[in-house]
Amino acid sequence: MKLLATILVLFVALSHIGILVLEMFFWDHPIGRKTFSLTPEESAIFLHSC
Repeated sequence: MKLLATILVLFVALSHIGILVLEMFFWDHPIGRKTFSLTPEESAIFLHSC
């Protein structure tokens, strides 16, 4: 049971890290735009609005 809990925690942690990397480094990259269904114009607006 402890092994299953560890595997699930690892899966959740890796999922969060993947989303973090997508949002921080690939937002204005074709991979990020495809993942979030954004046009280049939309990603530029969101990127520079903060």
